[in-house]
Amino acid sequence: MKQLIKYAALLFALVLAASIIGGCLSIGVALVQGFRDEISFSGEWNNGSNEIWHRTEEGEVVFLGMKFGDAGKVKSGSETFAGSEIDSLNIEVGSGTLVVEAWDSNSILVEYENIPESYEFFVDGDTLVIERETNVFLWGQNFLEMPKIHVSVPVSMVFDEVEVDKGSGSATLVGLSAKVLEVDNGSGSLEIVNATAKESKFNSGSGSFTVKNSDIGNAS
Repeated sequence: MKQLIKYAALLFALVLAASIIGGCLSIGVALVQGFRDEISFSGEWNNGSNEIWHRTEEGEVVFLGMKFGDAGKVKSGSETFAGSEIDSLNIEVGSGTLVVEAWDSNSILVEYENIPESYEFFVDGDTLVIERETNVFLWGQNFLEMPKIHVSVPVSMVFDEVEVDKGSGSATLVGLSAKVLEVDNGSGSLEIVNATAKESKFNSGSGSFTVKNSDIGNAS
C-alpha cells in the first residue's frame, strides 16, 4: 500500500510539473504573438531576407531589426562627399571601430567594413550625418568581424561643429579642427590626437578617454 501511495505521489508531481511548464510556454507564445499583433495589426508586415519592418497604412516604414541568426545583414564599401558642401559632422555609431582623420584632399571619404545595413550616410543641410537607423530589436546580429568606419576629412577644413556619439568599441579622432567639438563616449576607448577646437564638451561613461597634442578650449 505504501508503495502504491509513493508511485501515485510521484505521478502527481510529474503531472503537476508538466502542467506548469506547459502553462509557461503558452504564456510565452501568447506574449510574443501579442507583441507581433500589436505592431502589425494594420498595414504591411515584412519578414524578408534582409530586414524586419512594418509599413503602416499611412505609408510610414518602421524598421524593427534583422532576422535572428543571420550574419549576412552587413555591408562594406565607401562614399565620397564634396568638402565644399559640408560645414559640420554628426557621427553616431554603436560597436566596432571608428577613425576620423585629416587627409590631403578636398573631399570627405567614408569607408566602411562589415557594418549593419541600417547605417546611413547623408547630408542634412550643411551637415554630414553618419548614423544607424535604429538600435532597437536587432535580433541575433552575429558579426564575424567587428564593424569598421573610417572617415577622411580635408586637413585644411575647420568645421563649425563636430559631434561624435559612440557606444562600445574604439574611436580615434586625428587632426580634426572645429569651432565646437562635442563627444559622448559610452564604453570602450576614445582618443583625440592633434585636434583643435575653440569650444568642447566631453561626456565619458565607463570607457577610457585620452587627449594628446591637442588644443581644446573651454572643455567641460
